[in-house]
Amino acid sequence: MVEDSARIERLLNEIATLRNQVAQVQSLRHAEAGVMEYLRTQTEAVDRDCIYGVRRGLLLKALGRLVQAGQVIRIGTGQRGDRYRYQVAACGNEGTEPVEHRTETQEPHFWKSVKTNLTGKHVAPTVLGGGT
Repeated sequence: MVEDSARIERLLNEIATLRNQVAQVQSLRHAEAGVMEYLRTQTEAVDRDCIYGVRRGLLLKALGRLVQAGQVIRIGTGQRGDRYRYQVAACGNEGTEPVEHRTETQEPHFWKSVKTNLTGKHVAPTVLGGGT
């Protein structure tokens, strides 16, 4: 009897967790649909700060997923003076960005590259101008 109640409690917790995850996925899909709807009305690429009605974290995740799926093109380097801007990808794009809009994701300017020493272990990155 005690084992059954513990099992029921565990199953109820799993159900609550799954409901939470479903709600998060639905929120993300709703945010993606809203972002796509907004971007379709824009004649040129827009900064993410121009997109309202979605929490920032959810907006960033939605934009990232849309870029990865090839539905949205991200223009710019993301650095000061050249912020990322977003626009709907062309219909015939087949999930890839046109060459003229392609930008490489660069590592932050304040980190050196992660290096691997001779034993194959990763060496932690260091801040430029800092120690080793």
